[in-house]
Amino acid sequence: MRVILIVLDSVGIGEAPDAVDYSDVGSATLQHIAEHVGLKLPMLSAMGLGNIPALAPNTRDIQGLPPVANPSASYGIMQEKSIGKDTVTGHWEIAGLELNPGFHLFPNTCPSFPEDITGPLASESGYKLIGNKHGSGTAIIEELGAQAMEEKALIVYTSADSVLQIAAHTDVIPIEEQYRICEIARKLCDPYRLGRVIARPF
Repeated sequence: MRVILIVLDSVGIGEAPDAVDYSDVGSATLQHIAEHVGLKLPMLSAMGLGNIPALAPNTRDIQGLPPVANPSASYGIMQEKSIGKDTVTGHWEIAGLELNPGFHLFPNTCPSFPEDITGPLASESGYKLIGNKHGSGTAIIEELGAQAMEEKALIVYTSADSVLQIAAHTDVIPIEEQYRICEIARKLCDPYRLGRVIARPF
């Protein structure tokens, strides 16, 4: 048997039972997109996409994608067995690897990262670190981008996912150098069972 599996990351249709653990209560990506910009998905609709919300408790319909009487495909919902909610956890479970315990999450405090990561990262990379808190990529760059450029510093931040992200302007710190710094961070984060270290050039 041949299976073609298409994964649409971050295209959620409702919150999972453990949403409260990840500050995701009320999440419903498709519904929010449909309500704000509209959706036209005739093929997926015919396959039964609009039928899925009825399968999950407290999940509202997708505006413009009503249920169909005779869908052309099978449809359903699944809940991860692994502990976690990020992309890597889901992909690994699809491939047959259940994570239990899950990846490490850094606290939503300032600082978020411990000194045994930030100290060596600063000294081994040769750059000052700023940020060290939870934030979205666009918001934290808007907040700290000018300072990072002026001080030739790295913006380090995390989120509700198991991630350490490093943002730097490519005119100040070239992308190849940013990748080198991420390799340093990856080794420092390995003892923490961190899911990802991500370069966020801007």
